[in-house]
Amino acid sequence: MEFQALPVLETGRIKLGPFRYADAADVYAYARNPNVPRFMPWTTHIKLEDARAYIKRVMARHEGDYCWAIRIKREMNEEGAATATTGRLKVIGAIELDVQKESEAEVHFVLAEEWWNKGLTTEAVRTVVTWGFAQYPALERVISRAVEDNAGSRRVMEKCGMTLQGTQREKWDKYPEAVELCVYAVTRAEWCGG
Repeated sequence: MEFQALPVLETGRIKLGPFRYADAADVYAYARNPNVPRFMPWTTHIKLEDARAYIKRVMARHEGDYCWAIRIKREMNEEGAATATTGRLKVIGAIELDVQKESEAEVHFVLAEEWWNKGLTTEAVRTVVTWGFAQYPALERVISRAVEDNAGSRRVMEKCGMTLQGTQREKWDKYPEAVELCVYAVTRAEWCGG
């Protein structure tokens, strides 16, 4: 199916928009770090072609399956405060919203390690979930899942108002044993305040 134009969503520090083929080097730069996919079902990128293949898959997504490139708008200091505007907006991660059925969607995210612990993923999740509830009036719940040991992603979900619903086991090709996933969710009423 043909790539669907995404709305551009912005906060003070990040810009969410469509991936471009020219972003492959940026994706490869973070996806080749083995720490980034450690708690993900995919494996470390070995060559630039892996990033190109990922972007090609993203651009072929179907209706209701959205994937934004997370672009950094400004350089930041250690505390995450903006310090200067960059020329080209570098891709530092991705965030997906998959509207699986009329009433439920799932949000997934990944961020380059150098940008962890600066609140950027929380910003991106809040922006995308807000957009999802506004875009889909029948959407009643957004869920997200993280490996039990992935404290960083679990903290993002909690900071975004999601609560732990339970756990589930899932088999990923890259591991011999099934992984234990914590399932978080937030309802429209919780998100929109009533």
